[in-house]
Amino acid sequence: MEKILNNLYTHTLSCIEKKDMNEVKGNNEFFLEIFAEILGESKKPTESILLKALVSYIDSIAEKLVEAGYQEYAVELVRKFYKTEGQYSVTSLYFEKLLDSLFSVHSELKSFNSVKDISFIGLLLDLFLNTGEYQGRYYDNNIVYLFSRYYVVISKNRHLSDDEKVNIISYFISSCFHLSLVDGFDQDKEKIKLLENILANILKATVDRLDILIFREVIKQLPESNYLLSDKVDHKIIILKITIYLYYLIYKESIPAEEKSHLKEFGVLVKDYWQYTYLSLAPMWTRYVEIKSELSRWERMNNGQAKWLMMDSVVREFFLFFNCCKGIFDIDDIPEDILNESELFSFLNSNLKGSTFTEQLISDYMNFKEFISYNHGDNVTPILELNQLREQLLLRYKQIKFKELSNYINSTEIIDINKMIIYNKIEQMINEDPYLQLTGGNLNNINYQYETKNYTFRINVPIQFVAKKEGSDFKSIANNFKRAFESYLLNFLFHKGILVENITFKENNKIIRMLDIIKNLTNEGVTINSLVYGIKPDSVFLYQEDEVSKEKLAALIETLNSAETERHLWVGFDNNLLQIESGKLSVDIVNLSDEVIEDILTKSKREDGMYYLKITNEIHAPFYKEEARGYLLTERKTIVITKSINVSIQGSPGFILEIGNS
Repeated sequence: MEKILNNLYTHTLSCIEKKDMNEVKGNNEFFLEIFAEILGESKKPTESILLKALVSYIDSIAEKLVEAGYQEYAVELVRKFYKTEGQYSVTSLYFEKLLDSLFSVHSELKSFNSVKDISFIGLLLDLFLNTGEYQGRYYDNNIVYLFSRYYVVISKNRHLSDDEKVNIISYFISSCFHLSLVDGFDQDKEKIKLLENILANILKATVDRLDILIFREVIKQLPESNYLLSDKVDHKIIILKITIYLYYLIYKESIPAEEKSHLKEFGVLVKDYWQYTYLSLAPMWTRYVEIKSELSRWERMNNGQAKWLMMDSVVREFFLFFNCCKGIFDIDDIPEDILNESELFSFLNSNLKGSTFTEQLISDYMNFKEFISYNHGDNVTPILELNQLREQLLLRYKQIKFKELSNYINSTEIIDINKMIIYNKIEQMINEDPYLQLTGGNLNNINYQYETKNYTFRINVPIQFVAKKEGSDFKSIANNFKRAFESYLLNFLFHKGILVENITFKENNKIIRMLDIIKNLTNEGVTINSLVYGIKPDSVFLYQEDEVSKEKLAALIETLNSAETERHLWVGFDNNLLQIESGKLSVDIVNLSDEVIEDILTKSKREDGMYYLKITNEIHAPFYKEEARGYLLTERKTIVITKSINVSIQGSPGFILEIGNS
């Protein structure tokens, strides 16, 4: 069969060259019979190699017919294949070569009648009706792009008058409306969505081309044709999409002033539309995710240059602003699974400064009000509208956070497990501590007196940090304790009389300075045999030091009992005069203390008597006092780490030389 098809294809191309149309039409009828036979007998038409070959042959034949000037017949031929397939509805058909050639032809057509005679619009409608699910996969035939491309080709045609273009596109749009009258359309959710996207993308194309004549015509036809579109295709949602797009271009995107001026003329048309159109807000939000997803593909790119993608935030802002200015804002009308924690966080975190909206957001809202020209009452100011919006958004965000926290209230078992993980991390860190490594000894075996010191480290953390099974590895807690414990030890040694000197980053001869200190201490009878170092010979801090000095530092590190630290210093000592023995370690996770809570409440109280607590990042929500106290007790925990050490110091056992900025 493949050979027969190939021979038939070759013969048909030859006949087209000879302009033997009778033979061409006969061959194509034979192709059509074979096509119907394959559709009727194939178990998986979408995977049929023979069917794909036949469609490819017809595509090439139709392309050659167009090139030879038989475009009307080419369209008629392919539409027969769509009609035949419609009797079986088993596979998707796509004739790419023919479509490209027809678009090329239409860019040069010289009259409305010549456009109508070719019936390209009819072919596009057939292509739409052929979309569907076949063998578990949905085929959309690239239909949204093709319909928009048809408009663009007609609008660019330099031979057609403006009136002719308007007539052609009006007829085209009207034909789109009538698609909704096809049997079964109301039950086909994908086709409904495709038709909406087709109309929205045609409107987008008119905006991109600054074609206000066609834009006005489509905007006019949409509400007038609502009876055709049925309840499933909502013309208000289509215009909502293009309204958001215009708002984005006029107020958010960086485009030339002249283009922006033209776009404002489009804005006037949608402004007039919303002035006389009621839009129920609840259905609008049910389409929010879909609209945001589609419009994210409409964002303009800067010729391949990197840019911050903003369309998601623009759509979010538009929806909230629209609700804000259309009447009393009631967040309960918006499902929580749509205006969820992520959406709330994105908006509030970007637009709140403390507990109030930023000046930029207020300015954006004023622009929006000007753009949409909608007021629901003379006595309601934009600031009052925004305050109501802020209060309700924060209320929902706070409620979501309370629900989230309730999941951790009874997580004592998990907290105990994480407490042990923290204990093990700290214990490992202490075993590797450079000071304890170099000074450790059994103080019970020496005659010197020693004293026991207890160092307590506290850090407040969100409860999620310690109450999640898959929580952190707590490395950050161990590192924080490590730095704090080192500062505690150094401060303790300072108060016990160890020599402490500082040197700036800019000073030269840092190594010589340290060597001089060691020499002076040696002359005083203190033998420096141990060194904790945070500055190595190849450190950036020593880039001005000579090589001889660096070699001396390397030799010193090699010769002495040495251990490394992250802090930018040298600590040298005689470990016969300084001994530190590691003692007990305890880790606990407790509620915030009353003192800490009272301190937070005092700092968070505002003039209105409410307590504004930070929930996340820069988001502060209002609480009553007892509510705030309960939130703090639930939301935050204190990790308390206590480390005991036994210390024996004889005289001044060494030195600390630290490098700082000044």
